[in-house]
Amino acid sequence: MAVARQHHSKLNPAAALAAGLSACQPPADELQLPAVVWEGDHLEFGVSEQAGEYCAGTPAYLDGYVAGLLEVLHRPLLGEKIRYSFLAPDEVPGSHGGVLGTSTARGILSGSPLLEHELVHAVLRPNGLTQPVLEEGLAEYFGGDGHFPFRNDTGLPLEEALAAVDDTRLPGEYYGVAGRFISYIDTTFERRMLLELEEQLGPWSSTADLETAFTATIGVSFDSAVADFGQLEACPQTVYRDPSAACLGSESLAWCNGSNTVEHSIELACDSPAVVGVRDEEIWTYRVVTVPAPGRYGIFISYFEEPVEGYAELKQCAGGCNSFQQRIVFPTSGTPARWFDIEEAGDYILKIAVQQPHEVTVKLQLLGVECK
Repeated sequence: MAVARQHHSKLNPAAALAAGLSACQPPADELQLPAVVWEGDHLEFGVSEQAGEYCAGTPAYLDGYVAGLLEVLHRPLLGEKIRYSFLAPDEVPGSHGGVLGTSTARGILSGSPLLEHELVHAVLRPNGLTQPVLEEGLAEYFGGDGHFPFRNDTGLPLEEALAAVDDTRLPGEYYGVAGRFISYIDTTFERRMLLELEEQLGPWSSTADLETAFTATIGVSFDSAVADFGQLEACPQTVYRDPSAACLGSESLAWCNGSNTVEHSIELACDSPAVVGVRDEEIWTYRVVTVPAPGRYGIFISYFEEPVEGYAELKQCAGGCNSFQQRIVFPTSGTPARWFDIEEAGDYILKIAVQQPHEVTVKLQLLGVECK
């Protein structure tokens, strides 16, 4: 994936034009959208003839993600369905300037079949866009976990991100610190306060407007919050993001069947209805694991006749740099269970991924609960 590696998400056609459209590309408001091939409760999915491969479960996953976002962002039902157009990378307006996807009044135009970052923009859009650092931070915090370079947060100061806002645009190199700042607000204060703050500001709100609204809404001076945030260690977007929107739409795994530990068989083939992709040359599926109490838990993975590149990743259905995340690279046969300490009860999302073109059935057991 070459073009998408420098992604600068845009919020409207004017912002997309600012990214540097090529003369041979129509702007977003003139692009002919591909025909819809799938329709759900909240989303329509269209695919260009030039687009790449996508897995069978992808449209339904995106539709469920929108439903989850409506819940976690406390939004009413949308007045109309989001149009998600999966295009070839060079069909996306602004692709020659490095744009992978854009959320516009016409829907999402994406060079990737899964770009949850843009779904957040689309869900926020009916209430109006917010201050750019908050806007992109929210999209990073509640969005997906694709491996894009703009997510390589190197601990840039928040003050630099605020100073870098140009009109309604935040440069991509500051997405990481913006997302971490949203995670800081959400985990340090109340979700309600975060959403109230977002609703008070618009895309042209100044830093002074943000400071005033923050102090009034959160009840803490903006300067002291920025100083507190600046003392925290940076962490990757895959850790600080809140995957709750995906958690809400994923099937749960049982620990026990009576007195026996359940062995789950999970098929990873692109034509399977719960498998999504292709992104980062991976296909994957999600399951939710409900941890009943703090303690020591394990995952035992047994499968196949030959090694396959892939992993299982357990992530807390909550955000913040202190949220739980553990990745298990797929073992060869005979590798023992991986054990880890979990400090909080609740829901955790299990992502099981393999590199294309592999298709396998993964067999796993969840350990740590006594079956009676």
